[in-house]
Formats: sequence, C-alpha cells, structure tokens
Amino acid sequence: GILLWELLAGQTAYPGARAPDVVGQVLSGPPSMEPVAWAGPALTGVISRALAPIAGRFEDAGAMRLALREACVPAGQPPRWRAHRGAARSYSASSRG
Repeated sequence: GILLWELLAGQTAYPGARAPDVVGQVLSGPPSMEPVAWAGPALTGVISRALAPIAGRFEDAGAMRLALREACVPAGQPPRWRAHRGAARSYSASSRG
C-alpha cells in the first residue's frame, strides 16, 4: 500500500532524515490521502484499505489485485495488461539462459 501511495503521490510518505523520526510517523497512522486524491475515490479507497490497521487490510495480494482491477478497469472490459502476460513469461524464460 505504501509503495502505491508513494508512486501516485510522487513523494515519500514518511519523510525524515533519522529512523526514529520515520518510525514515529508510521506509528502515528497512515499518510494523508490528499496527495493521491486526484486518483479518484475508488483507487484511494484501495490505498486506504491497504494502509489500514492489520485487521482491516486485504487478506492477501490477490485480494488487493482484484480490488485494484475493479478500481482501475471499467466494468465489462478486460484489463489491458492481460494481453501481455504471455510476453512477460516468454521474456523471463528466454532471459534465463
């Protein structure tokens, strides 16, 4: 969740020069959703849930992936990245040897 927040916000969620400063910010709660509000309520909802206390988070990465898909892909349309799955597998297989 924090990586997605930082990618969309274009900034560090918890700035600080010293580790204790950053830890204090993390313990005080999730970052503000204001820097990512431009992404819309569906996507900020996914981010908020990913940053929620443990009991409120997604149960696994697959559940978060489905929520991201629902937030980003219009209903009834296949995701654009589906066509590229085979290409990614072919690349990773060919790059091994």
